[in-house]
Amino acid sequence: MLVRIAGQSQQRDGYTKDFYTDKDYDNRDYYAWRVSVTARPTDDLENYFVYDGYYQDSNGSSSILRYANTKFILAPDASKASPALAFLGGPPFNLHVPLTLGNGPSLSSLATDFGGTIAAARAAGGFSEYPNLGALVAQQQEIGARTELGHSVQGIGKDYFYGFTNTTTWDLSDALTVKNIAAARIFKQLSTTDDFGAGNLPVLNIGVPGNQRQWGDNSIQYTEEFQLQGKALADKLSWVVGGYLEYDGPLGDTLLGSTAVGNPAFYHFTNTARSQAAFAHGIYDLSDYVEGLRFTAGYRYTWDHITAEERGTNGVDGVTRNTDGTPNNCSPVIGFDNNCHVSAGGNFSSFGWNVGLDEQLTPTTLIYVRSGNAYRPGGFNLNVPASTEKFQPEHVTDVEIGAKVDWDLWGMHARTNADLYHTDYKSIQVQELISVVDSQGNTHVNSAYQNAASATLEGGEMEASFEPVTGLQIEPHASYIYAHYDNYPLGFGTLNSDPAFQYLPKWQYALTATYTLPVDESWGDISVSGTYSWTGHQYLSVNAGEIYPIMPSYENINLRVDWKNIFGNPVDAGFFMTNVTDNTHVVGGFPIYAQLGFTSLVYNEPRMFGFSLKYRFGAEPAPEAAPEAYTPPPVAAPAPSVPKSYLVFFDFNKSDLTPQAVSIVNQAAANAGPAKVTQLTVTGHTDTVGSDAYNMRLSRRRAESVAAQLEKDGIPSSEIEIVAKGKRDLLVPTADGVKDPQNRRVQIVYSGGPTS
Repeated sequence: MLVRIAGQSQQRDGYTKDFYTDKDYDNRDYYAWRVSVTARPTDDLENYFVYDGYYQDSNGSSSILRYANTKFILAPDASKASPALAFLGGPPFNLHVPLTLGNGPSLSSLATDFGGTIAAARAAGGFSEYPNLGALVAQQQEIGARTELGHSVQGIGKDYFYGFTNTTTWDLSDALTVKNIAAARIFKQLSTTDDFGAGNLPVLNIGVPGNQRQWGDNSIQYTEEFQLQGKALADKLSWVVGGYLEYDGPLGDTLLGSTAVGNPAFYHFTNTARSQAAFAHGIYDLSDYVEGLRFTAGYRYTWDHITAEERGTNGVDGVTRNTDGTPNNCSPVIGFDNNCHVSAGGNFSSFGWNVGLDEQLTPTTLIYVRSGNAYRPGGFNLNVPASTEKFQPEHVTDVEIGAKVDWDLWGMHARTNADLYHTDYKSIQVQELISVVDSQGNTHVNSAYQNAASATLEGGEMEASFEPVTGLQIEPHASYIYAHYDNYPLGFGTLNSDPAFQYLPKWQYALTATYTLPVDESWGDISVSGTYSWTGHQYLSVNAGEIYPIMPSYENINLRVDWKNIFGNPVDAGFFMTNVTDNTHVVGGFPIYAQLGFTSLVYNEPRMFGFSLKYRFGAEPAPEAAPEAYTPPPVAAPAPSVPKSYLVFFDFNKSDLTPQAVSIVNQAAANAGPAKVTQLTVTGHTDTVGSDAYNMRLSRRRAESVAAQLEKDGIPSSEIEIVAKGKRDLLVPTADGVKDPQNRRVQIVYSGGPTS
């Protein structure tokens, strides 16, 4: 039985301060854990159990007010003052007034002559609560992006996720495997935000004033997947068929409070979803016709049933209550029946498929082409007009071509991956703000998902790794994407029928350089790395009349120093610095100037630095320094006809045994008997590019593949020792004739017996 335990924790102050309370937002306070247990009661049966979780309790995120329309009246009929509207006053006024924005009287004048003040303000073009919004915007610009002018709700960012996954694999034969994956996950989440972010005014926020005592999301997810895996047609065909079942439902009570333009809504919600699918997938080796060619195909059909339900707070005898105990009676929100209940549900279904061809032109060159189709189920909006209650599924069909090449140029080894793609996107689900008028004539702002017709996305991506000189690794990355709507309904308030996609930069590129210092190996590995990245401008909104529709491009620089295997010990230390130049730029926002008369923005993290220390329990000792040249092991004298050492070679970046490798391992196992071997040491080596950690894992996977084949050939696992060397060992040419020395092999060495 194998047991592994891992954990992580982080506490950090926030980088945005509340102007009035000095409370910090954008802080971090979380811990995560994972416990895994692997049991192998028999050689053909394995059970892998994982328990993992994550808990966070922070002050939530910040919003910085950038623009406010000081002549924007939000209440269509400002003469209507109702207890259902937000409480904006305070002692001694204690007024419930409609929220309006503009240049006008203070709250005191509203208290003295509410009706007359409203009429005068309307004639003058608007009014505002105290303080004046124009001054509020000016004050926010003066104090900068790292200070917020107050939350109208308590900022909370609280998450509690945990779950269990159990994977059972049973090898019925060499050609048939049964696999079952069962899981359960718990989701508890509470996020309160003030999207307006200034003056403690409840213009648009999620949450209620004071402490929130109930989760906004409290749900559970069960999944079950059964697979049959196998090989057929002389092992040319690898296939898998199976079924999938998922259920998402409520775990306990939930409460979501929100305020939009001064109108509060408090309700419980319950969403359930059931998804069922059947699938089949296969890979066929066409090497008999074209060397290195494989064909891949898969098909899936999915059935989904989705329901959405809401009910008022504390729905006793058909009466709901606000957080202060006053009756609500569901009146601010349309759609509730006499029991303060509204619901909707329905079924969706669709097929999905994928096909592809890939060809290993040479041991260092792979090209491929693939295409696929998938769907996302629709759903339901509540408390909206009937015409917008249901939204339909969206569908995606894409095609991609690419190449992965490992090559040498003037003695420099490099790896390049590149691809081009085209995607047709149908019935896209977009979230829009809509106006809702209830039975009392009050206007509310609600969000609803609607289908925004079709779009086309196409572009390309390239990543590479170069080693121009010993110890220096250069890794560039670039991507380009052109995304546009083919048809976007003008009724959604957009600028035109071809708006740009939101939060999707056309260009992105980055460059990482890592230099490993040429120190004595007894010191360990010391490396210095830096990353420069640039992200192009992005659209924040597609709506007409927005004052800040585009988020400008930005760049960033990160640095890191790592010292691994300190003086041959399983200890790693590191120093990191992010946003080295301490630049300030926008990373998101709430551009709803056209709908609600304001725009607030979210900014990036400032410069940060820190240190890390890691100890690897049960780690293998650091490898010994390699000799100057490779010396083959001597021939064993007692059994001169039987080799003592076997080399098993692998394809680039692969750990699966090739047919030639299987033949070599079988021969090594067959000769173990005549050589009277009582111990076989299986040592995995790997490629010379890539990080140390990645290559060490690849090295171990290769050694485990050989060990698994030896066990199939009758060698007891107790007589097999696995050693992972990574790339820190003897360099030898590979069987495919690559001139640059590589470690792409596993070495089987007989040892332990007096005559071996």
